[in-house]
Amino acid sequence: FGGTFASAEKSIQPYKYNGKELDTKNGLNWYDYGARQYDVAIGRWNAVDPSSEKHYNWSPYSYCKNNPVLRVDVDGKDDYTVNSAGRLFKTVVEGSTNDRLMSIRSGVESITVNDKKILSGMYNMQDGKSGGLETYNSTSSLEDAAAVFKFGADNTSVEWKLDIYNDKGDKTAIIGTSGREDSVFADKQSELNVKGDKVIDMHSHPYNAQASDQDMKNLKIKTGTVYHRDSKVLFFYNSENSRIGNNEYKIDTSKTLLDKLNDKFMK
Repeated sequence: FGGTFASAEKSIQPYKYNGKELDTKNGLNWYDYGARQYDVAIGRWNAVDPSSEKHYNWSPYSYCKNNPVLRVDVDGKDDYTVNSAGRLFKTVVEGSTNDRLMSIRSGVESITVNDKKILSGMYNMQDGKSGGLETYNSTSSLEDAAAVFKFGADNTSVEWKLDIYNDKGDKTAIIGTSGREDSVFADKQSELNVKGDKVIDMHSHPYNAQASDQDMKNLKIKTGTVYHRDSKVLFFYNSENSRIGNNEYKIDTSKTLLDKLNDKFMK
């Protein structure tokens, strides 16, 4: 998949199949997908998927599960892929009306993000930093914010942040990650010029099933919230207790997540 045709014209355009750069160095002719290289001659990656042990039914080197036709983007969305460290990669499609967020791991269903400013802003922030992973953005779409938060928390090995502010009934969410396993930024309200009072202070934990001492110290409202990735449980903490023993919820979807947050903090 992605082979080039012989041509009488000599083109210097390096971006070809899937909009990826064809690296002809040393005659390898590999496509650069950011996290891995794709070998067009054999239709395989040059390295294994780091989560391949979770999908024994597919070769860890296979590309698009050997069916790129089935996975063509037919609806004009911009596609963003997130890796385990929280870095975003973008495939540009002109004329799109919404975006799609995918995981670099195979077998993970993508999500649709209707507010096109969320992922593009986060991607551009990472792209402008040399090796930087911290990125964040704001949106008035709480549904999109919850969806991006849960997808990032479930499919990466780093912490994600979701804060919600209330300005006389108008709610704004801040979503993002610092690209670290054991911490995430505390507050970006002033940087994003978000108005109102913070009503929800939530972040994810990929491993630790309770709030850290730093979490408790940084908390500026009465009750903080943690979404634990491995158990998919939402729990609460305060400045004195790392995990309050009541009102814990199993979270299977971003809608359930937003409903529970709304019931506890926004009614």
